[in-house]
Amino acid sequence: MKPNAQWQFGRRQWSALNRLVALTAILFVVGMSCSPGRDPESLFAPSAGTLVVDATLIVGAPMPLVYVSQTVDASSGFDRRGAEVDSAVVTISGGTTTYPYIYVSGSGVYVPMNVGLVLPNTEYDLDVIAPDGRRVRAHTHTPAPFRVDRWVVLDDAGRHVRDLATFRAWGDSVYSRPENQIAYATGLLEAWFQRGDAPGYQAALFSTTPNSPRLINPDFVDEADLDKLPRANSSPVLEAIDGTIRLPWLAIWFSGRYVVRVYRLDRNWYDLARSDPLVSRGGFGFGGNAGEGFDRPIFHVDGGIGLFGSAAVDSVGLVILP
Repeated sequence: MKPNAQWQFGRRQWSALNRLVALTAILFVVGMSCSPGRDPESLFAPSAGTLVVDATLIVGAPMPLVYVSQTVDASSGFDRRGAEVDSAVVTISGGTTTYPYIYVSGSGVYVPMNVGLVLPNTEYDLDVIAPDGRRVRAHTHTPAPFRVDRWVVLDDAGRHVRDLATFRAWGDSVYSRPENQIAYATGLLEAWFQRGDAPGYQAALFSTTPNSPRLINPDFVDEADLDKLPRANSSPVLEAIDGTIRLPWLAIWFSGRYVVRVYRLDRNWYDLARSDPLVSRGGFGFGGNAGEGFDRPIFHVDGGIGLFGSAAVDSVGLVILP
């Protein structure tokens, strides 16, 4: 999901997308309510009891948690406990290794029993068998390792001003580097990288300074809602044909430290994010992009819905000054 240069996100701090992605049946309703003459029941899908999986592999990171749940009857109201699937048999296999998962009681979360890192350019398979025999399978091919060649600041005319210090070179001391101190709405911040053959990219912003002051006070947002503004924002899927992604200032609400991440996506993550009516419209400050207008999300899951996808990621740290 990308126009010229705007952005997205991911789980742990990589998983804003995953949580959105697993909103199950609700996502099917968006964009369909305007159709005249539709049977209201046709707006709800799939049927109650459909398995929902949520797991994202990040190249170089530990094997992820797996969330297993099920859709519930829309007429009965949502009950988290009723949506969880307990005691399923969950495994992820990749390369020469199989990772069995164990259930965390009362959570709907499954954790890997073995320690391992997600490999690049590797086929991984997810297999989930519920206690009653329902089964879900999914497959992903992890991307190649990803590296942003240069994080740069341009002047308002688009001319290069300076390069930012990176985590690779400076670790957490990037936040004290003068080149990474940026006054709000001053210049243009871009990521430059080799495009490669990935289907798409996403970018994400994470504010890591708790309780830092707001930078703007927009008239179109109620005062009561301003304190609820998120400290994370994301783009739709970006094609980034020219290997460039630009940060939109309207996606930043607060001063202080930020982590900016760019994700190289596999086909599963790309297809779901570009077809999900919520994600494809992007967060506030991010424009729309290719893929808008889908009636239903695209799930590459056999026997259920959800996401089993993968991505490679690079990041930079900066400080936004008032």
